[in-house]
Amino acid sequence: MAELPCVNVLVSRTDEYFRCKSDSISEMLLKYLEDLSSRQDIILYDHVSRDANKLYVSLHQLISNLEPNSRVLWAAVKVFEKLCCDMFFHNALVPNHKFIAPIAELLVTNLTLDQKLCVLRILLVLTKPMDILEREPSLRIITSKLIEYIMTDEVDVVRLSLMALVNICRSNSSVIYSLKSCITGRFFRALMNIQDDRICTKIQMLQLLFLLEPISLAVDGPPDISKTIIDITFSTMVDACNTGELLLLSEIAHFFEELTFLPTYVDFLRNYQRCPEYTENIIQLMRGSDLENVGILLDFIKALLSVNIPALLPLYPQIVEEILPWIENDTVCTKVLRILKIVVLNMENDMLVYNSIINLLDECLPAVILALVSSKIRLGYTEG
Repeated sequence: MAELPCVNVLVSRTDEYFRCKSDSISEMLLKYLEDLSSRQDIILYDHVSRDANKLYVSLHQLISNLEPNSRVLWAAVKVFEKLCCDMFFHNALVPNHKFIAPIAELLVTNLTLDQKLCVLRILLVLTKPMDILEREPSLRIITSKLIEYIMTDEVDVVRLSLMALVNICRSNSSVIYSLKSCITGRFFRALMNIQDDRICTKIQMLQLLFLLEPISLAVDGPPDISKTIIDITFSTMVDACNTGELLLLSEIAHFFEELTFLPTYVDFLRNYQRCPEYTENIIQLMRGSDLENVGILLDFIKALLSVNIPALLPLYPQIVEEILPWIENDTVCTKVLRILKIVVLNMENDMLVYNSIINLLDECLPAVILALVSSKIRLGYTEG
């Protein structure tokens, strides 16, 4: 890969700046940093070369040692943010130099909105690797500031703060219990009332509520977090399907599937009065959906029915009627058959539902048999 000439100049100017701080050197250094951050090809720079390591050291020096109001510091932060976009970043830059500590120190200063967003975007990258988080003493500074940001009304700051805090809690479960000292019931109420309709924000809110639920009562949090999580999961599922955001739709379905493996949520779903209403909304989504959406919706329905919610039995014929047309599609026929198996197992004591399902299956029996043969799936009373 071709080297960028300005990088070597930047390294030498940084060394010169720390030897003899002068306005002229500062201006030259600022110019080189701004030039580097504006270049589109900085992400093509060879991140494992000797010169690259010198660049990382120089940026670390600038971010760690300059005053928070320094233009040079923020120009260096901009270069670092640009490097964060590089796919080789985690393999080369993060393990070699500890940037979390100086970035964390920036959080406790008086930042403009643009500076907050810049630092938070960097934190999204730096908070992913577990090996950094487990040893990082600045983590408390970061988490307390993120919690503070989440309770503000700056929408983009809230969204990025949610994502960073989810990264931290997911990577290091011990952090969750250490948050008791800085999380209050007010935080939970603010979290549950975030005014941002973006689906990605709702997903982050769901994940954070779920991760923090174990400590909610200990900090005087609301007692109905499980209900909030289920309500938002169903409503966000509908929103994501209607907007065609497949990645987010898949993420919600996967999140819900994880919930159905937890006894607390299984018990809650079995007794939640709004479950039939929510399930009808999901069934409605099947109508007119394309193949990609249907595949994810089938995963969601399978997870829902696997909980064996008695109140959903009257909806089984409607569910079967909606999914049966997809049994002839090779991509999703296996998912349809798995749902049918759960339906058969769950309905055995309800003859009215049983007869309705049998009539529906009888109408398309050849297609069901063909799908069974082609998918090599056997319906029985135990999982195969």
